[in-house]
Amino acid sequence: MEQLCIALPIQPGKTHALKEFVKTLTESRRKEYEDFQKRSRVQKVTWCLQSSPHGDQFLIYNEGEDLPRLISEFAVSTHPFDVWFGQHLLEITGVDFRKFEPSRLPELLLKYGY
Repeated sequence: MEQLCIALPIQPGKTHALKEFVKTLTESRRKEYEDFQKRSRVQKVTWCLQSSPHGDQFLIYNEGEDLPRLISEFAVSTHPFDVWFGQHLLEITGVDFRKFEPSRLPELLLKYGY
């Protein structure tokens, strides 16, 4: 099982949009989000909001198999939910996961207790 922890900037004025996005995922589009996670074979997801002197950050933690492949598949997916999901991430963070290179994934520096 691989782990991925990534911090994304939240664009100025978009913190509320992130919270609304999460609300949509957990309410009206929950079944689509669950299908998305099953298709991606992610087994654990944790999202956090972190305030800092440099602005708000969107922290994502995932566990699954072959996470670089997952990101590569997401980048080229034409599934309507995936496109919608990626567009919202772009608007909120400014990061376009359709152009995200797996080689830019965070480097693991320390792991304890696993």
